[in-house]
Amino acid sequence: MFRRLINLFKFRIERLFLRGAHYRLLVIALSIGLISVVAGFVVYRTGHDFARPGQAVWWAFLRLTDPGYLGDDEGTLKRTVSTIVTILGYVVFLGALIAIMTQWLNKTIETLESGQTPVAHNGHVLILGWTNRTATIVRELMESSERLRRFLQQHGQRRLHLVVLAEGKASVVTQELREQVGSAWDERRITVRTGSSLRMAHLERGDFSNASVIVIPGSDFAEDGALQSDARVIKVLLAVSGFLKRVGKRPPLMIAEIFDARKETLARRAYHGDVEIVASRAMIARLIAQCILNPGMSRVHQEILTRSGTARVFVRERPEVAGAWFEDVAQSYEQAVVLGVVRSVDGSWVSKLHPRRDMRLEAHDRLILLAADRQATDPDQAPRQRPEGETSVEAPRPSRAPPSQRLRRVLVLGYSRKLTAMIHELERYEDERFEVVVVSRMSKKKRRARLERGLTTGRVTVRQVEADFTLTSEIAALEPEKFDSVVVVASDWWGTPDGADARSIVGCMVLFEVLAEVSSKPKVVVELLDPENASLVRELCDDLIVSPLLLSYQLAQIALRRELGLVFDELFGPGGAEVTSREPADYDLAGQVTFGEIEAAARRHGELAIGYRVPASADADGISLVPAQDANVDVSGDTQLLVIIRRANGD
Repeated sequence: MFRRLINLFKFRIERLFLRGAHYRLLVIALSIGLISVVAGFVVYRTGHDFARPGQAVWWAFLRLTDPGYLGDDEGTLKRTVSTIVTILGYVVFLGALIAIMTQWLNKTIETLESGQTPVAHNGHVLILGWTNRTATIVRELMESSERLRRFLQQHGQRRLHLVVLAEGKASVVTQELREQVGSAWDERRITVRTGSSLRMAHLERGDFSNASVIVIPGSDFAEDGALQSDARVIKVLLAVSGFLKRVGKRPPLMIAEIFDARKETLARRAYHGDVEIVASRAMIARLIAQCILNPGMSRVHQEILTRSGTARVFVRERPEVAGAWFEDVAQSYEQAVVLGVVRSVDGSWVSKLHPRRDMRLEAHDRLILLAADRQATDPDQAPRQRPEGETSVEAPRPSRAPPSQRLRRVLVLGYSRKLTAMIHELERYEDERFEVVVVSRMSKKKRRARLERGLTTGRVTVRQVEADFTLTSEIAALEPEKFDSVVVVASDWWGTPDGADARSIVGCMVLFEVLAEVSSKPKVVVELLDPENASLVRELCDDLIVSPLLLSYQLAQIALRRELGLVFDELFGPGGAEVTSREPADYDLAGQVTFGEIEAAARRHGELAIGYRVPASADADGISLVPAQDANVDVSGDTQLLVIIRRANGD
């Protein structure tokens, strides 16, 4: 029974202590009072000079709280009690009080560092999730000076504020973000909060209802898989949309990345505000397909998509050109190439890249231009104004097409879910046939069901091989020298980007060793997931695609200029216009010509020239985008012309 009472007392004390610092202070205060009463009662009952018990208790309290009184007492008992009370004062009053206050301060600081305090901003950019895209998005937003300045003006802000909502510990994420962002890091403009994007209370920590843009980047290796990752994105869109509807607030622009392009319509339906969806697998799959057909095209993609490239895509409003033909507007620019227009159709904006030459521009059309900087997107002259009734235009001449139904053999090392999109992209090319051999340790039965589903034209045949492409003997047995292209994909079933890249790098080295003595080598396309690994394989391949880097740049630029999402979706998404290369002979060009002559020849063939490249160059200097009209180009060697074509009919 006595032990039970002791346990009950301990339990009650424990519950008081766990309630917080103020309850712990209450226990210490009660202990001080109890010690003061007991000590005062002892000295009062022993006949010392105290008229009332209260004086004795006060005497004990002073000794308990102030050790300076220790030498003032006379008499053995009184000095003994005073010494005991003073020692207890050190332990209970000073020691326990300092411990409680220190613990409370540490907990308070830890709570603040955990990133659970809601932010209070207006017009900020909120990034939901810490993935291998987040740091690049932050750095790109911080360094996009001109586009950022116009974005801030549009939202009435003086400077950009970024908020990252991550499920990891805020202090750890902040440190990693600081290291990856580098010189662009600004403690006053970048805030990390802890929380899940699936919980409304956590979303409120990022003040999502007052954000100007919300970005949801994807993760190549989400813990619950890519399918669940898309489901999470759609749930966030529904939750944010529903909440803002209830409170009557205008929803911010939402930029979301999903993996499965078939869910794009569903994602758009889930959000009642402005939303741009980036179907990442389809985009990367198309980039890989373009590199298979046009080796070296990855450098062109990088030049256009990244801010460090020599040319970027701009969207400009030019109401003064309303009524003019597209061809005449395009010829009024000396330092930029007009790619098309963004037009409002039935209340929605659509991108029209490489439209008909005689298409008349409307007052609200926005021009899509490729130029070195924004200053170059100003016209050099007014476009020619044609009579309203004039509609005739010279019919485009067909360019010299490659041989009909040419067979290309493609060896794919590794398995990724984006291969399905890549194979369907290859099937779109009516003048080509492909034999695709997929090599992976994954079961052939599992891969066959996924990769061959929906193939109807017969232009692509798929063969599955179960082997380890990191072994020299197994790669040599495949005879890679007999293929036109070898694609090393980042396998998304290995669990981590480091593991996937490690296998890709080893596979590249093995392939390089097998092909070392071969005179006619296939073109090698490599996909990586970590930009830090790019330097390890750059010399071993013809095309290098760092997919998270390209996707991050795209998400960041769309956040600053929404219309770019429409342009990138058509230019690098499935279907529509695309960047390709032509031989000068296709346009009947030879010797020394100017870029203006190249543009005119491309127009006569119904295509849009944007630059040229020298494939033999070992670096990006071999690519020239939007050169000056009078720039001389030697097309007698291996020079290839970079053009935009439209395989599907468009207006």
